[in-house]
Amino acid sequence: RLNPAFTLEGMTVGMAPMRRTPVPRLGGLLPRILALVALCRGALWSLSSAYVAPEGTMPRRQVIAVAAQVALPSTVAFAGDRDRASMILNARRKYLPRVLGGYKQLKADGKVTDAFIEETLPRFVKALDLWGSIQRLEEAPDKTSKRLMKEAKAIGVALKARNYEEAMETLETYRKDIPAGPGEFAWTDES
Repeated sequence: RLNPAFTLEGMTVGMAPMRRTPVPRLGGLLPRILALVALCRGALWSLSSAYVAPEGTMPRRQVIAVAAQVALPSTVAFAGDRDRASMILNARRKYLPRVLGGYKQLKADGKVTDAFIEETLPRFVKALDLWGSIQRLEEAPDKTSKRLMKEAKAIGVALKARNYEEAMETLETYRKDIPAGPGEFAWTDES
C-alpha cells in the first residue's frame, strides 16, 4: 500500500510504500544471548572432572541463578502502572494539605465564615471528593470510595448552609470511613 500522492508545484509525487510492522530491536536481546552463552560455557566447563575451580569463584548454583536472570526478560513497567499505595501517597501529598487546612480553618473560626465559603470551600470540597475517590480498594470505584465521595458532597452542602456542627460531624465520619492503610490520617497531622 502506498502513501497518497501529493502535488508539488504542479508535479505529482508518489511516496514510498508504508511499513506496516515495526522493525524488531535487537539492542537488548543480543547482549543477553552473549552473556548467557558465556555463563553456560563457564558452567559446563566447571562440571568437567579436569576442572579445578580457583578459590573465590562462584558456585554452580550462583552461575545458574545469574544465567536465569540474564536469559529471562525483565518485565516492563507501563506508564500509569502503579500500585495502590503509591497512588494514595501521591494523592496524600496533593489533596490532604487542602483537607487538613480547611478543617483547621473551620476549627479555628468555630463557625462557617463568608471568607471560608468564598475562598476555601470549593477547593476543600474538591479535595475531599478526590481524596475519597482514590481510597477505592478495586480498580473501578467501589462502595468505599462512593460512600466517601457522597460524604464529601454532604459536607459541602452542610457548609454552604452554614451548619457548622453537622459539617464537623460529617467530617469526622468521613475520616473514620477511610480504609486502614496509607490513606488514614488524623486531624492533627501536619499538612
